[in-house]
Amino acid sequence: ESRQDSVKVTLGSSFGLLGNRFILLMFLSIFLVVGIDVGFQSNSGQLLMKHFGIDEKSAVLGRSVYFFGRMLGTFAGAIILTRISSRKLFLWTTVLGIVSLISVLIVPGQILVWGLVFIVGLAVANIFPLVFSLTIERLPERSNEISGLMIMAVSGGAIIPPIIGWISDKSSIAIGMSVLVVSMIYLWVVSMYCLKNK
Repeated sequence: ESRQDSVKVTLGSSFGLLGNRFILLMFLSIFLVVGIDVGFQSNSGQLLMKHFGIDEKSAVLGRSVYFFGRMLGTFAGAIILTRISSRKLFLWTTVLGIVSLISVLIVPGQILVWGLVFIVGLAVANIFPLVFSLTIERLPERSNEISGLMIMAVSGGAIIPPIIGWISDKSSIAIGMSVLVVSMIYLWVVSMYCLKNK
């Protein structure tokens, strides 16, 4: 058990951590991964209907397929972490996320898209806990403040989806969902940074 009696945690000290480049990168990572998670699940039905011509009743199942992928991804991540480092898993899940998100926007057939929705769920499943743990690992003595910042970053789930909706209204659902690809590319860049700066 660790004690932090000598450090007084304040709102100012928490926000002050954002002056640390690593903490800021990871804060934005949490912001974006939650945005990806909420943005994909809330728009997957529209994507399946408007982009692939799938009927509404079937398209609703897209969210269930996504969550099934996330559930299995969580279990798989726990097993994989016994064999490889969290930094490597972070890197490979972001690569999988980029490939699956791009593929789900350009794949021509309705059959393949269901599998890709599942794979997106697999990819997203472990990023939040990986980013969280890697951040705490860097500054364990500031874990309370870091935890507060990371939970605050969950607000990405309320900001990214409206951006997707606005872009979709101006153009198309596929272009709107490309926001998720850009967000995942950012996460990939951060994962490379974490791997090179242990």
